[in-house]
Amino acid sequence: MPRALSGSTGEVCGKERIPVEDGVLPLVVRAGAGSVRDSMSVMDQLLAGAADDGVTYAMATGPARVHRRIAAGLGRGRLRLGRRRRAFEVVDRVVEGGNDPRRFVADLLERCVTW
Repeated sequence: MPRALSGSTGEVCGKERIPVEDGVLPLVVRAGAGSVRDSMSVMDQLLAGAADDGVTYAMATGPARVHRRIAAGLGRGRLRLGRRRRAFEVVDRVVEGGNDPRRFVADLLERCVTW
């Protein structure tokens, strides 16, 4: 199923002539939890923030890096005032970049639980 979903999502991007870097489609499928509609919604969010070079791997993994940093700081109890302020600024940029805030928070909580 994931391979088929990845293929169909890639097909849609190909038909729309939107470049997608290697490794992005499996991330999209995982974020969509196997749902065609949710996977296309995730891809749509990535496309909203894409530049002329299309959807890059760095762009698709950006929120994951933010999750790691925030979760690590929470896990160590080291989010001092300046770092807390910075965490909110980063979250704001992620949301402004077209990411769904509920998905971002759900992924962050999942990372904290599996830490």
